[in-house]
Amino acid sequence: MRKLRNFSELHNTRKRRNVSIISKQVKRKYNILPEQYGIRFRIRWNQNIVSLFIQYKVEKSKWSYETMRCKNNTFHYNISASEINREIAAYESTADEIFNRYELAGNIPDKFQLKNEMELALGKSKEDKCHNSMFELFDNFIDSESISSSWSAGTIKKFKSLRKHLENIVEHDMDINDIDVAFFNRATNYFIQGGYENSSTRKYIYYFKWFMRWARKNGYYNGKAIELFSAKLKGTDIHDAIVYLTWDELQMMYNTEMPSPYLDRARDVFCFCCFTSLRYSDVVKLQRQDVHDGYIEIVTQKTSDDLRIELNKYSKAILEKYKDCDFKNNKCLPVPTNQKMNVFIKEIGEYCCFDTPIKRVYYIGNKRHEETLMKYELLSTHAARRTFVVNALRLGIPAEVVMRWTGHKNYEAMKPYIAIVDEFKRSEMDKFNG
Repeated sequence: MRKLRNFSELHNTRKRRNVSIISKQVKRKYNILPEQYGIRFRIRWNQNIVSLFIQYKVEKSKWSYETMRCKNNTFHYNISASEINREIAAYESTADEIFNRYELAGNIPDKFQLKNEMELALGKSKEDKCHNSMFELFDNFIDSESISSSWSAGTIKKFKSLRKHLENIVEHDMDINDIDVAFFNRATNYFIQGGYENSSTRKYIYYFKWFMRWARKNGYYNGKAIELFSAKLKGTDIHDAIVYLTWDELQMMYNTEMPSPYLDRARDVFCFCCFTSLRYSDVVKLQRQDVHDGYIEIVTQKTSDDLRIELNKYSKAILEKYKDCDFKNNKCLPVPTNQKMNVFIKEIGEYCCFDTPIKRVYYIGNKRHEETLMKYELLSTHAARRTFVVNALRLGIPAEVVMRWTGHKNYEAMKPYIAIVDEFKRSEMDKFNG
Protein backbone atom coordinates (compact mmCIF):
# COMPACT_ATOMS: atom_id res chain seq x y z
CA MET A 1 0.00 0.00 0.00
CA ARG A 2 1.41 3.41 -0.97
CA LYS A 3 2.35 5.47 2.07
CA LEU A 4 0.23 8.63 2.34
CA ARG A 5 2.17 11.83 2.69
CA ASN A 6 0.14 13.63 5.32
CA PHE A 7 -3.08 13.78 7.32
CA SER A 8 -4.92 15.78 4.65
CA GLU A 9 -4.22 13.15 2.01
CA LEU A 10 -5.29 10.41 4.42
CA HIS A 11 -8.59 12.17 5.11
CA ASN A 12 -9.31 13.01 1.46
CA THR A 13 -8.64 9.39 0.47
CA ARG A 14 -11.19 8.19 2.98
CA LYS A 15 -13.68 10.82 1.82
CA ARG A 16 -13.42 9.55 -1.75
CA ARG A 17 -14.12 6.05 -0.48
CA ASN A 18 -17.22 7.14 1.47
CA VAL A 19 -15.43 6.88 4.80
CA SER A 20 -14.61 3.22 4.19
CA ILE A 21 -11.23 1.55 4.06
CA ILE A 22 -10.97 -1.48 1.78
CA SER A 23 -8.29 -4.04 2.53
CA LYS A 24 -7.52 -7.47 1.17
CA GLN A 25 -9.74 -9.43 3.55
CA VAL A 26 -12.13 -7.11 5.33
CA LYS A 27 -14.11 -3.95 4.70
CA ARG A 28 -14.29 -1.60 7.66
CA LYS A 29 -16.09 1.67 8.16
CA TYR A 30 -15.19 4.43 10.60
CA ASN A 31 -17.85 6.72 12.05
CA ILE A 32 -16.81 9.64 14.23
CA LEU A 33 -19.61 11.45 16.04
CA PRO A 34 -19.61 14.15 18.73
CA GLU A 35 -21.19 13.01 22.00
CA GLN A 36 -22.00 14.79 25.25
CA TYR A 37 -18.94 13.34 26.99
CA GLY A 38 -16.53 13.25 24.08
CA ILE A 39 -16.20 12.04 20.50
CA ARG A 40 -17.32 8.52 19.73
CA PHE A 41 -15.06 6.65 17.33
CA ARG A 42 -16.95 3.64 15.97
CA ILE A 43 -15.55 0.89 13.74
CA ARG A 44 -17.76 -1.53 11.82
CA TRP A 45 -16.50 -4.65 10.07
CA ASN A 46 -18.34 -7.83 9.14
CA GLN A 47 -20.88 -8.19 11.97
CA ASN A 48 -18.64 -6.50 14.55
CA ILE A 49 -18.83 -3.03 16.08
CA VAL A 50 -16.39 -1.38 18.49
CA SER A 51 -16.95 2.06 20.01
CA LEU A 52 -14.23 4.09 21.73
CA PHE A 53 -14.38 7.58 23.18
CA ILE A 54 -11.84 10.23 22.27
CA GLN A 55 -11.31 12.34 25.36
CA TYR A 56 -12.16 15.76 23.92
CA LYS A 57 -15.42 17.66 24.15
CA VAL A 58 -16.65 19.16 20.90
CA GLU A 59 -19.06 21.99 20.21
CA LYS A 60 -21.45 20.49 17.68
CA SER A 61 -21.97 23.80 15.86
CA LYS A 62 -18.25 23.67 14.98
CA TRP A 63 -18.29 20.05 13.83
CA SER A 64 -18.44 18.94 10.18
CA TYR A 65 -20.62 15.87 9.74
CA GLU A 66 -19.48 15.62 6.12
CA THR A 67 -15.76 15.30 6.94
CA MET A 68 -16.26 13.87 10.44
CA ARG A 69 -13.75 16.35 11.77
CA CYS A 70 -13.75 19.63 13.68
CA LYS A 71 -14.08 22.57 11.36
CA ASN A 72 -10.78 24.24 10.55
CA ASN A 73 -9.61 27.18 12.67
CA THR A 74 -12.12 26.53 15.45
CA PHE A 75 -11.64 26.05 19.18
CA HIS A 76 -13.56 23.64 21.40
CA TYR A 77 -13.45 24.44 25.12
CA ASN A 78 -10.05 26.10 24.57
CA ILE A 79 -8.67 23.16 22.55
CA SER A 80 -7.79 23.81 18.90
CA ALA A 81 -9.45 21.87 16.08
CA SER A 82 -6.05 20.80 14.76
CA GLU A 83 -5.16 19.08 18.06
CA ILE A 84 -8.48 17.22 18.19
CA ASN A 85 -8.29 16.24 14.52
CA ARG A 86 -4.77 14.85 15.04
CA GLU A 87 -6.13 12.65 17.81
CA ILE A 88 -8.92 11.39 15.53
CA ALA A 89 -6.35 10.59 12.85
CA ALA A 90 -4.28 8.70 15.43
CA TYR A 91 -7.28 6.49 16.25
CA GLU A 92 -7.84 5.74 12.56
CA SER A 93 -4.19 4.97 11.82
CA THR A 94 -3.97 2.75 14.92
CA ALA A 95 -6.99 0.75 13.75
CA ASP A 96 -5.45 0.46 10.26
CA GLU A 97 -2.19 -0.84 11.68
CA ILE A 98 -3.95 -3.50 13.77
CA PHE A 99 -6.08 -4.70 10.85
CA ASN A 100 -3.06 -4.81 8.54
CA ARG A 101 -1.02 -6.79 11.06
CA TYR A 102 -3.79 -9.37 11.48
CA GLU A 103 -4.27 -9.63 7.72
CA LEU A 104 -0.59 -10.28 7.13
CA ALA A 105 -0.98 -13.23 9.50
CA GLY A 106 -4.07 -14.38 7.58
CA ASN A 107 -6.56 -13.43 10.32
CA ILE A 108 -9.23 -10.86 11.16
CA PRO A 109 -9.45 -9.44 14.69
CA ASP A 110 -12.63 -9.91 16.67
CA LYS A 111 -14.17 -6.96 18.50
CA PHE A 112 -12.52 -7.75 21.84
CA GLN A 113 -9.06 -8.15 20.31
CA LEU A 114 -9.36 -4.90 18.39
CA LYS A 115 -10.69 -2.96 21.37
CA ASN A 116 -7.99 -4.23 23.75
CA GLU A 117 -5.15 -3.68 21.29
CA MET A 118 -6.33 -0.17 20.41
CA GLU A 119 -6.57 0.80 24.08
CA LEU A 120 -3.09 -0.58 24.69
CA ALA A 121 -1.60 1.15 21.63
CA LEU A 122 -3.27 4.46 22.46
CA GLY A 123 -2.22 4.31 26.10
CA LYS A 124 -5.76 4.26 27.48
CA SER A 125 -5.33 2.72 30.92
CA LYS A 126 -8.25 1.77 33.09
CA GLU A 127 -7.62 4.81 35.25
CA ASP A 128 -7.86 7.11 32.23
CA LYS A 129 -11.39 5.97 31.32
CA CYS A 130 -13.10 7.20 34.50
CA HIS A 131 -16.61 8.46 33.78
CA ASN A 132 -16.61 7.60 30.09
CA SER A 133 -16.05 3.89 30.64
CA MET A 134 -19.68 3.32 31.67
CA PHE A 135 -21.09 5.04 28.58
CA GLU A 136 -18.51 3.53 26.28
CA LEU A 137 -19.52 0.06 27.43
CA PHE A 138 -23.20 0.93 27.20
CA ASP A 139 -22.78 2.12 23.60
CA ASN A 140 -20.85 -1.05 22.75
CA PHE A 141 -23.63 -3.07 24.34
CA ILE A 142 -26.31 -1.38 22.21
CA ASP A 143 -24.24 -1.58 19.02
CA SER A 144 -23.30 -5.26 19.34
CA GLU A 145 -26.45 -6.72 20.90
CA SER A 146 -28.84 -4.87 18.58
CA ILE A 147 -27.17 -6.70 15.67
CA SER A 148 -26.51 -10.12 17.20
CA SER A 149 -29.96 -10.32 18.83
CA SER A 150 -31.87 -8.57 16.00
CA TRP A 151 -33.39 -5.93 18.26
CA SER A 152 -36.47 -4.10 17.08
CA ALA A 153 -36.42 -0.31 16.74
CA GLY A 154 -38.54 -0.15 19.88
CA THR A 155 -35.97 -2.05 21.97
CA ILE A 156 -33.14 0.18 20.75
CA LYS A 157 -35.22 3.25 21.62
CA LYS A 158 -35.80 1.95 25.17
CA PHE A 159 -32.09 1.42 25.81
CA LYS A 160 -31.20 4.83 24.40
CA SER A 161 -33.78 6.34 26.73
CA LEU A 162 -32.16 4.51 29.66
CA ARG A 163 -28.76 5.86 28.60
CA LYS A 164 -30.04 9.44 28.90
CA HIS A 165 -31.28 8.71 32.41
CA LEU A 166 -27.93 7.19 33.36
CA GLU A 167 -26.26 10.50 32.54
CA ASN A 168 -28.17 11.93 35.52
CA ILE A 169 -27.52 8.96 37.82
CA VAL A 170 -23.91 7.90 37.20
CA GLU A 171 -21.34 9.75 39.29
CA HIS A 172 -18.56 11.61 37.51
CA ASP A 173 -15.68 9.14 38.02
CA MET A 174 -17.64 5.89 38.40
CA ASP A 175 -16.21 2.71 36.93
CA ILE A 176 -18.56 -0.14 36.06
CA ASN A 177 -17.14 -2.24 38.89
CA ASP A 178 -18.27 0.45 41.32
CA ILE A 179 -21.88 -0.57 40.64
CA ASP A 180 -23.31 -1.97 43.87
CA VAL A 181 -26.65 -2.30 45.64
CA ALA A 182 -26.41 1.34 46.76
CA PHE A 183 -26.25 2.40 43.10
CA PHE A 184 -29.40 0.41 42.28
CA ASN A 185 -31.17 2.03 45.24
CA ARG A 186 -30.10 5.47 44.04
CA ALA A 187 -31.31 4.70 40.50
CA THR A 188 -34.66 3.49 41.84
CA ASN A 189 -35.11 6.67 43.90
CA TYR A 190 -34.19 8.78 40.85
CA PHE A 191 -37.13 7.36 38.87
CA ILE A 192 -39.54 7.59 41.81
CA GLN A 193 -38.62 11.21 42.52
CA GLY A 194 -38.93 11.92 38.80
CA GLY A 195 -42.60 10.92 38.94
CA TYR A 196 -42.27 7.64 37.03
CA GLU A 197 -44.83 4.96 37.75
CA ASN A 198 -43.45 1.93 39.57
CA SER A 199 -44.11 -0.25 36.54
CA SER A 200 -41.85 2.02 34.45
CA THR A 201 -39.19 2.10 37.18
CA ARG A 202 -39.14 -1.69 37.27
CA LYS A 203 -38.69 -1.85 33.49
CA TYR A 204 -35.72 0.56 33.57
CA ILE A 205 -34.07 -1.49 36.35
CA TYR A 206 -34.70 -4.65 34.33
CA TYR A 207 -33.03 -3.13 31.25
CA PHE A 208 -30.05 -1.94 33.30
CA LYS A 209 -29.58 -5.44 34.74
CA TRP A 210 -29.69 -6.75 31.16
CA PHE A 211 -26.75 -4.48 30.34
CA MET A 212 -24.90 -5.51 33.52
CA ARG A 213 -25.28 -9.23 32.73
CA TRP A 214 -23.82 -8.55 29.29
CA ALA A 215 -20.90 -6.67 30.91
CA ARG A 216 -20.21 -9.58 33.25
CA LYS A 217 -20.46 -12.13 30.44
CA ASN A 218 -17.83 -10.21 28.47
CA GLY A 219 -15.47 -9.75 31.40
CA TYR A 220 -16.08 -6.07 32.20
CA TYR A 221 -17.95 -6.52 35.50
CA ASN A 222 -17.22 -8.87 38.40
CA GLY A 223 -19.65 -7.69 41.09
CA LYS A 224 -22.77 -9.32 42.56
CA ALA A 225 -25.18 -6.38 42.70
CA ILE A 226 -27.34 -7.89 39.95
CA GLU A 227 -28.37 -10.76 42.21
CA LEU A 228 -28.27 -8.89 45.53
CA PHE A 229 -30.61 -6.08 44.51
CA SER A 230 -34.34 -6.68 44.25
CA ALA A 231 -36.68 -3.71 43.92
CA LYS A 232 -39.76 -3.98 46.13
CA LEU A 233 -42.17 -1.70 44.30
CA LYS A 234 -45.86 -1.58 45.08
CA GLY A 235 -48.44 -2.12 42.39
CA THR A 236 -46.19 -3.71 39.78
CA ASP A 237 -48.44 -6.76 39.78
CA ILE A 238 -51.46 -4.63 38.84
CA HIS A 239 -52.24 -5.08 35.16
CA ASP A 240 -53.85 -2.28 33.21
CA ALA A 241 -57.24 -3.02 31.72
CA ILE A 242 -57.00 -4.47 28.22
CA VAL A 243 -58.35 -1.76 25.94
CA TYR A 244 -60.19 -3.13 22.92
CA LEU A 245 -63.27 -2.46 20.79
CA THR A 246 -66.33 -4.64 21.19
CA TRP A 247 -67.80 -6.11 18.03
CA ASP A 248 -70.50 -3.41 17.97
CA GLU A 249 -67.90 -0.65 18.44
CA LEU A 250 -65.73 -2.10 15.70
CA GLN A 251 -68.68 -2.24 13.32
CA MET A 252 -69.58 1.34 14.19
CA MET A 253 -66.05 2.55 13.48
CA TYR A 254 -65.87 0.52 10.26
CA ASN A 255 -69.16 1.90 8.90
CA THR A 256 -69.02 5.50 10.15
CA GLU A 257 -68.22 8.15 7.55
CA MET A 258 -65.20 10.06 8.76
CA PRO A 259 -65.16 13.90 8.71
CA SER A 260 -61.78 14.16 6.94
CA PRO A 261 -59.64 12.13 4.51
CA TYR A 262 -56.76 11.63 6.97
CA LEU A 263 -59.13 10.14 9.57
CA ASP A 264 -60.73 7.97 6.89
CA ARG A 265 -57.33 6.49 5.97
CA ALA A 266 -56.30 6.02 9.61
CA ARG A 267 -59.64 4.32 10.35
CA ASP A 268 -59.11 1.91 7.46
CA VAL A 269 -55.61 0.98 8.62
CA PHE A 270 -56.76 0.50 12.21
CA CYS A 271 -59.75 -1.62 11.18
CA PHE A 272 -57.54 -3.70 8.88
CA CYS A 273 -55.39 -4.54 11.91
CA CYS A 274 -58.55 -5.31 13.92
CA PHE A 275 -59.59 -7.85 11.26
CA THR A 276 -56.13 -9.42 10.74
CA SER A 277 -54.31 -9.11 14.14
CA LEU A 278 -51.37 -7.26 12.52
CA ARG A 279 -49.17 -5.06 14.70
CA TYR A 280 -48.41 -1.54 13.52
CA SER A 281 -44.80 -2.58 12.74
CA ASP A 282 -46.15 -5.19 10.31
CA VAL A 283 -48.97 -3.26 8.63
CA VAL A 284 -46.64 -0.34 7.94
CA LYS A 285 -44.41 -2.68 5.88
CA LEU A 286 -47.17 -4.72 4.23
CA GLN A 287 -46.53 -4.81 0.47
CA ARG A 288 -48.70 -5.97 -2.38
CA GLN A 289 -46.54 -9.05 -2.94
CA ASP A 290 -47.44 -10.14 0.62
CA VAL A 291 -51.11 -10.43 -0.40
CA HIS A 292 -52.14 -13.67 -2.05
CA ASP A 293 -55.44 -15.22 -3.08
CA GLY A 294 -57.43 -15.08 0.14
CA TYR A 295 -54.58 -14.61 2.62
CA ILE A 296 -51.53 -12.53 3.53
CA GLU A 297 -48.14 -13.99 4.36
CA ILE A 298 -45.64 -12.03 6.45
CA VAL A 299 -42.56 -12.38 8.62
CA THR A 300 -43.30 -10.31 11.71
CA GLN A 301 -40.98 -7.44 12.55
CA LYS A 302 -41.02 -7.97 16.33
CA THR A 303 -40.66 -11.74 16.65
CA SER A 304 -39.61 -12.86 13.12
CA ASP A 305 -42.55 -15.30 13.01
CA ASP A 306 -43.62 -16.55 9.58
CA LEU A 307 -47.40 -16.09 9.61
CA ARG A 308 -50.16 -16.87 7.15
CA ILE A 309 -53.35 -14.94 7.94
CA GLU A 310 -56.53 -15.62 6.02
CA LEU A 311 -58.52 -12.61 4.85
CA ASN A 312 -62.18 -12.04 5.70
CA LYS A 313 -64.70 -9.85 3.88
CA TYR A 314 -63.75 -6.77 5.91
CA SER A 315 -60.00 -6.96 5.37
CA LYS A 316 -60.54 -7.80 1.70
CA ALA A 317 -62.79 -4.75 1.25
CA ILE A 318 -60.15 -2.44 2.75
CA LEU A 319 -57.43 -3.80 0.45
CA GLU A 320 -59.80 -3.48 -2.50
CA LYS A 321 -60.45 0.17 -1.65
CA TYR A 322 -56.76 1.03 -2.13
CA LYS A 323 -55.81 -1.44 -4.87
CA ASP A 324 -55.40 1.29 -7.52
CA CYS A 325 -53.47 3.68 -5.27
CA ASP A 326 -49.74 4.02 -5.86
CA PHE A 327 -47.98 4.00 -2.50
CA LYS A 328 -44.24 4.23 -1.90
CA ASN A 329 -42.36 0.90 -1.89
CA ASN A 330 -45.40 -0.88 -3.34
CA LYS A 331 -47.19 -0.79 0.02
CA CYS A 332 -50.82 -1.84 0.34
CA LEU A 333 -52.22 0.82 2.64
CA PRO A 334 -51.73 4.53 3.44
CA VAL A 335 -50.18 4.05 6.89
CA PRO A 336 -49.15 7.25 8.74
CA THR A 337 -46.35 7.35 11.30
CA ASN A 338 -47.02 5.53 14.55
CA GLN A 339 -47.15 8.80 16.48
CA LYS A 340 -49.72 10.33 14.11
CA MET A 341 -51.65 7.08 13.97
CA ASN A 342 -52.11 7.05 17.74
CA VAL A 343 -53.34 10.66 17.68
CA PHE A 344 -55.76 9.93 14.83
CA ILE A 345 -57.17 6.80 16.52
CA LYS A 346 -58.04 8.76 19.66
CA GLU A 347 -59.71 11.41 17.51
CA ILE A 348 -61.69 8.73 15.67
CA GLY A 349 -62.70 7.10 18.96
CA GLU A 350 -63.97 10.41 20.29
CA TYR A 351 -65.88 11.05 17.06
CA CYS A 352 -67.52 7.61 17.43
CA CYS A 353 -68.39 8.37 21.09
CA PHE A 354 -66.35 5.55 22.63
CA ASP A 355 -66.63 7.16 26.06
CA THR A 356 -66.87 4.19 28.41
CA PRO A 357 -65.02 5.20 31.60
CA ILE A 358 -61.97 3.07 32.44
CA LYS A 359 -60.23 3.38 35.83
CA ARG A 360 -56.46 3.09 36.15
CA VAL A 361 -54.71 2.34 39.46
CA TYR A 362 -50.95 2.85 39.72
CA TYR A 363 -48.22 3.62 42.25
CA ILE A 364 -45.35 6.07 42.32
CA GLY A 365 -43.16 4.91 45.18
CA ASN A 366 -45.51 4.09 48.05
CA LYS A 367 -48.25 6.48 46.93
CA ARG A 368 -51.36 5.05 45.27
CA HIS A 369 -52.90 6.98 42.37
CA GLU A 370 -56.19 6.56 40.55
CA GLU A 371 -57.46 8.16 37.36
CA THR A 372 -60.51 7.60 35.21
CA LEU A 373 -60.21 8.07 31.46
CA MET A 374 -62.60 7.62 28.57
CA LYS A 375 -61.97 4.62 26.34
CA TYR A 376 -61.11 6.79 23.33
CA GLU A 377 -58.31 8.42 25.34
CA LEU A 378 -56.64 5.02 25.80
CA LEU A 379 -56.91 3.81 22.21
CA SER A 380 -53.63 3.13 20.42
CA THR A 381 -52.41 1.00 17.51
CA HIS A 382 -51.97 -1.99 19.83
CA ALA A 383 -55.69 -1.88 20.71
CA ALA A 384 -56.36 -3.25 17.20
CA ARG A 385 -54.51 -6.50 17.89
CA ARG A 386 -56.34 -6.86 21.22
CA THR A 387 -59.64 -6.19 19.46
CA PHE A 388 -58.91 -9.03 17.04
CA VAL A 389 -58.09 -11.55 19.78
CA VAL A 390 -61.06 -10.74 22.03
CA ASN A 391 -63.61 -10.74 19.22
CA ALA A 392 -62.20 -13.88 17.62
CA LEU A 393 -62.57 -15.74 20.93
CA ARG A 394 -66.06 -14.33 21.49
CA LEU A 395 -67.09 -15.54 18.03
CA GLY A 396 -66.14 -19.05 19.16
CA ILE A 397 -62.90 -19.43 17.19
CA PRO A 398 -60.63 -21.85 19.12
CA ALA A 399 -57.67 -20.30 20.93
CA GLU A 400 -55.27 -22.60 19.03
CA VAL A 401 -56.44 -21.12 15.73
CA VAL A 402 -56.24 -17.54 17.01
CA MET A 403 -52.66 -18.18 18.16
CA ARG A 404 -51.74 -19.38 14.66
CA TRP A 405 -52.82 -15.99 13.31
CA THR A 406 -51.32 -13.83 16.05
CA GLY A 407 -48.07 -15.73 16.58
CA HIS A 408 -48.63 -16.23 20.33
CA LYS A 409 -46.46 -19.14 21.49
CA ASN A 410 -48.36 -20.27 24.60
CA TYR A 411 -51.63 -19.95 26.46
CA GLU A 412 -50.12 -17.73 29.16
CA ALA A 413 -50.32 -14.70 26.87
CA MET A 414 -53.90 -15.60 25.96
CA LYS A 415 -55.19 -15.86 29.54
CA PRO A 416 -56.18 -12.17 29.92
CA TYR A 417 -58.22 -12.34 26.72
CA ILE A 418 -59.88 -15.62 27.68
CA ALA A 419 -60.82 -14.08 31.05
CA ILE A 420 -62.55 -11.20 29.23
CA VAL A 421 -64.56 -13.64 27.11
CA ASP A 422 -65.50 -15.73 30.15
CA GLU A 423 -66.78 -12.62 31.92
CA PHE A 424 -68.79 -11.72 28.82
CA LYS A 425 -70.36 -15.18 28.77
CA ARG A 426 -71.37 -14.87 32.42
CA SER A 427 -72.99 -11.49 31.83
CA GLU A 428 -74.88 -12.89 28.85
CA MET A 429 -76.16 -15.83 30.89
CA ASP A 430 -77.43 -13.38 33.53
CA LYS A 431 -79.94 -12.13 30.96
CA PHE A 432 -81.93 -15.32 31.55
CA ASN A 433 -82.29 -14.31 35.21
CA GLY A 434 -83.80 -10.97 34.22
